[in-house]
Amino acid sequence: MTALLKDSFQGAASGCLYSFVALFFRRNDHDSWVVIEVAMRGASRLPWRRQNFYLTCYKFILYSINMSPRRYDRRSRLAAAEETRRRIVRATTTLHAQHGGLGTTHEMIAQRAGVSLPTVYKYFPTRNDLIPHCTGLVWSEAPVKLDESAFAGKADVPSRLRALARRAFELHAYAAPWLRWSARDAAELPALRAMLDEAGRGRAALVRAALAPGFDRGPPRRLVALSTVLLDFASWQTLVENGFTSQGAAAAVGEALVSLYSAT
Repeated sequence: MTALLKDSFQGAASGCLYSFVALFFRRNDHDSWVVIEVAMRGASRLPWRRQNFYLTCYKFILYSINMSPRRYDRRSRLAAAEETRRRIVRATTTLHAQHGGLGTTHEMIAQRAGVSLPTVYKYFPTRNDLIPHCTGLVWSEAPVKLDESAFAGKADVPSRLRALARRAFELHAYAAPWLRWSARDAAELPALRAMLDEAGRGRAALVRAALAPGFDRGPPRRLVALSTVLLDFASWQTLVENGFTSQGAAAAVGEALVSLYSAT
């Protein structure tokens, strides 16, 4: 009987030790459970007071080993999934600059991102699903922001219009690798069409803000419309393709905006 109790106690002790080691290293393998099972069988042969103590310990150990890795694995899976999404978006953004949205296939994205084709479809089933993420990445890395900060320290309308032209064309120059495809792609990619429309409304709002000091009742609609067209990417692209530098194009459009304002 003494030998049996001794063996049972040693089995229980070794089971506890191995269980805590398994918990520490976040292991959840077959060997851990085998040792725990053997140890519990040994503990069942102990006197009932000691048996109750060991079984209570085992319940805690089993719960800890069963639950902790799941929480850890869930966090790991979420982090891995987010990293995969970032890789796909980064790869797609690079490909869009080279081939446009319609010219970029899911196969190309998978190869560029180093993931499987089903993985790309899992996160982004269509080309259109990729557009908001890619445009968001492009604008987040832009060297300047097209907002009213362009008017800082400029009270008169001519200086505000010139500053707006410089800021808008600097942004066009940065985004040209992507925007050059927009006229073709927007017809078949609703998300891109929506982004371009929003950008157009934003430029119109900035034109009104630039002109506001010169008009008590707000600038005329025609003046705002003409100025917004001159600040569009298509204007920058046409001027650059005909020999203007980006800075020269911005200066020329800035003077054209001032002339339109002065003639109103």
